[in-house]
Order: sequence, then C-alpha cells, then structure tokens
Amino acid sequence: MDVDLEKGIAFFENTETGEKISAQADVVFATDGAFSAARYNAFQKLDRFDYSQKYIEDGYRELLLPANPDGSYKLDKNALHIWPRGRFMLIALANDDGSFTCTLFMPFDGEVSFNALKTDADIQNFFKNIPDFYDICPNLLQTWHSNPLSSLAIVRCYPWTHGKVALMGDAAHATVPFYGQGMNAGFEDCTVMYELMQKHNENGQTFLKNIENSQTGW
Repeated sequence: MDVDLEKGIAFFENTETGEKISAQADVVFATDGAFSAARYNAFQKLDRFDYSQKYIEDGYRELLLPANPDGSYKLDKNALHIWPRGRFMLIALANDDGSFTCTLFMPFDGEVSFNALKTDADIQNFFKNIPDFYDICPNLLQTWHSNPLSSLAIVRCYPWTHGKVALMGDAAHATVPFYGQGMNAGFEDCTVMYELMQKHNENGQTFLKNIENSQTGW
C-alpha cells in the first residue's frame, strides 16, 4: 500500500481479510508493477521526482483455451502461437495443465476494436477471422466475459532510489508487453543489481547510492 522511504518500512493490506501489516528492512525493493503503490504513494510525493505515464491506443483481454478432454494440448506446447491480423493480434502461451493463456491485443476504438464488439454475435463473428482458433475454443464467450479489458501504459520515472527503497521492474520503467520487452528489462534490472551488490559487498546503502551512477542503468 505504501512505503516509508527513509525508514525502509513497507505497508501491506490483506485484500481478503482487511488486515494491515508492515515490514522493515535495510533495503526495500519495490517491484509492485506498472501501477506501483510504492511509486505513487511515496516517490511521486518527492520534490524533483520526474514521472510520466503514456497510454497507447491498444488494450488487451486474456482468454483461456482449455485442454482436450484427455488433458492433452490443442496446439504445440513448445511454441509461441501468434495470429497477426494487421491492426490486432492474438497470442497463445502453453500452461502446465494442457491449457493455453491467450491474449488479444487490439485498439480500444475504431472500426475493428474492442468497443466495436457490443454483442455476443459480434464477438463470435470477429473470431471467425481466426478460424483455426475459433474452431478449437468452445468456451469463447464464457472466457471473454470472465476476463476484464485492460489498458497498456508506458511509465518513465527518475530517480529510482531514495532513502532505503529502490524501484525495480515495471515500477521503474513499465513498457508494453510486446516481444517480452518488459520481462527482458526486468532481467536486466536483476543483472545490474547483482553486479552492484557484488561490487559493494552487499552493503545496502552503498549499493543504493550507486544504482543511479551505473553506466548501464537497469
């Protein structure tokens, strides 16, 4: 929910029980995503903290492609499946249980868009443009209505550290998920963090002071 930057205290709320707890540490790594509570409630209140957020025209909705009745995969489980259709695309990634998590990326508005799909018939007719997917997804309408339509934002901010807290991953530099850019940037964060921790003998305060001076950045 929040962090105390100077004291290194992170505040949490159990969304199921409403219980609120806190935890204190020498160093706090805020990896709470593109809409980071640590960044919003603490960093963005700092003087001279730069922050920008830009939404792109596209959103996304996840769909679930179920396994076959015997638990086997409907598609090759070792491949990334992409159905490109110009201004929109559908992707599918295999899960351990034989199902696939699918994601449709498409503009919010326009002739071909999420907002143009107003009825169940509209949805079914739209997916007939991807016939090989439509034919193997019997629960199309159910999974469509079960998952929210989500937006995509690009976040930039600076600095990424203050006091005893460091922003990492999407909390520091969220980007759109195409081609795994956000994941790769997160891996780069971990690589630079490890190198700095080794260089400064895991001294938290010295490490934090040198993050922004790193030649590669995260």
